Amino acid sequence: MQKVNKFIVMFLQKLKIGSAIAPVLVKLTGKHKDKIHPKHLIVIDSKEWYEPWIKKSDRVLDIGCGNGQRTIKIAKISKKVVGFDFSPDSIGLADKEAKKLGVKNVNFYKGDAEKVFKEKNNSFDVVFICDVIEHLRNDNMVLSEIHRVLISNGKLLLVAPNIETGWKKIQKKAGLFYFSDPDHKREYRKEDLEEKIEKAGFKILSISTVVYDTPFSGLIDLVGGISLGLYKKLSLWKKNYAISHPRESIGFKISAQKL
Repeated sequence: MQKVNKFIVMFLQKLKIGSAIAPVLVKLTGKHKDKIHPKHLIVIDSKEWYEPWIKKSDRVLDIGCGNGQRTIKIAKISKKVVGFDFSPDSIGLADKEAKKLGVKNVNFYKGDAEKVFKEKNNSFDVVFICDVIEHLRNDNMVLSEIHRVLISNGKLLLVAPNIETGWKKIQKKAGLFYFSDPDHKREYRKEDLEEKIEKAGFKILSISTVVYDTPFSGLIDLVGGISLGLYKKLSLWKKNYAISHPRESIGFKISAQKL
């Protein structure tokens, strides 16, 4: 019976490939000229969760900015944004998109979050690090660097994965790899992440959920490559389920202030 259960769990894990195929479908179906994730093409809320924490006068650093979709959104509500990412291909897409949209208060460069940042002390009002810290070998170092480049009372906006969801517990019980991504060096219990951030010299201001951690997320992303309307409805369901069942949220959105 245990072998059957493990086989079923392994099959469900394979569904994750849909998330990788979705950007290809987005391009093939003409939803965007580039291979980008469908989540960048829909609007669930009138405002992003981070918007209340960013002022028009703020200088923002986006660590691990990827293809720049989020960074460009932040640029529209702030004074200046700098985004860096380890992938030169992602930086190329980010530059291309910013130029296409005529967004001039954003700068992208190839950088390594595993090393000391090139930015000066006290040079940013807000630092954003979304789905990045779990990929780094030394999460304490990056939090220290964020603390260094932030001004006094500056804001840290962080998103990181939750290790305690029901789906992850099922995978772990089956003796399988259970992190959200094979490149993750670690994932976090909510309480442990709070403690780590506070030890780095921050005061937690708020913690909220992301979306429901379901093994069918890959299939839902695949739907996004075909129908953005249906994808939006499914994404809203995932969001609302996580709000009502916070322990099942795939991650945490944390706002903190430098002490």
